[in-house]
Amino acid sequence: MTGLAVLHVDPSGTPGGGQLGLARVLAGASGHAHSALFLEGGPVVDDLEAAGAAVRRSAVGASSVGRLVLGSRTLRGEIEAARPDVVVANGLRAAVAVALARPRGVTTLCYLRMDLSPASLGGVERQVALRAVLPRFDGFLANSRWTAGTVPARLGGVPTRVAYPVCGLDPLLAAERTTHGGDVRLLFVGKLAPWKGAHLAVDLVRRLTGDGAVPPVHLTVAGAPGPADGAYAAGLRAAAEGLPVTFAGHVPRPEGLFTSHDVLLHTTVRPEPFGQVVAQAAAAGMAVVTSAVGGQVEITGPDGAAYHEAGRPESLAAAARALCVNPERRAALGRRARDRASAFTDVRTLRQLDDAVEELARGASAGSTDVDSDRGWRSAG
Repeated sequence: MTGLAVLHVDPSGTPGGGQLGLARVLAGASGHAHSALFLEGGPVVDDLEAAGAAVRRSAVGASSVGRLVLGSRTLRGEIEAARPDVVVANGLRAAVAVALARPRGVTTLCYLRMDLSPASLGGVERQVALRAVLPRFDGFLANSRWTAGTVPARLGGVPTRVAYPVCGLDPLLAAERTTHGGDVRLLFVGKLAPWKGAHLAVDLVRRLTGDGAVPPVHLTVAGAPGPADGAYAAGLRAAAEGLPVTFAGHVPRPEGLFTSHDVLLHTTVRPEPFGQVVAQAAAAGMAVVTSAVGGQVEITGPDGAAYHEAGRPESLAAAARALCVNPERRAALGRRARDRASAFTDVRTLRQLDDAVEELARGASAGSTDVDSDRGWRSAG
């Protein structure tokens, strides 16, 4: 079953981990014909169209569930007009759209880019997802083994395969690091939303700046708030007043940040389903400070990062301080992280995605969900 026509449905063309990963899939060399249908436009769609990628814009939009309900028949027609063999809903909002549209004659897969635990997806939203949306899919793609492990037992009849995101690591693995003297350069890259924990990175700088045993530090915060996070972003800037912190905003091509900084601060307050930024920093040879729970541990392994307890400022400070005062340890950690990241090259992750899609499509066409559940759970490391 090679050479499948795979249509990815994405809710937004606004830059995010899921959208940028999808853009790399469309640009990669694949055994399948990948295309994308975006429910809303944005910079990612503009760039893909300019590059000649196989993308379409939907007339439906994804600003509300009501709009998806009203546009479900239109979306079904748009999907079926593309004549795909497989439809992949890129995230939960896209899954709602595809489930409502109910395209006929195709295998439908949901790419789980967030975990399904109550801590991450709670209340009515979780019940709707588990009872009314996700059971309509023929299979799940999970962005890490950790995410796959959060699929609840009630969905056990739906086969799940791990397909690590295509993160664009190849140039970083080959890049030379920029040398500099003086301060220790800390980096936070991510959406400025409370759960991503940029406030913990700013608080860390406050703690380290007052520690006479620590060399001078400087923090770069690269990222922008979402529509609902403006107040949070404003509070971050107020908290950083007078501290050695630079807000760089959204950086479309952050490769230079990874090669010119010393330590990545990955400070999510709950487990990260995968953590593309961790993979990118590791590929660039940065020392990474992250929590010990979540999909990012599959990138760094037991010895490829300095670990802290998520959401605990004191634990974060202890882990980061130990790296700031010891440049030899930073360098050694960066080398180990780069070695681990070499298992997540674009060629390998795209091949893994293609294999997972083909396997799930084969199972769906055979009318069976009895597929070897261990095959897609192998760590890339």
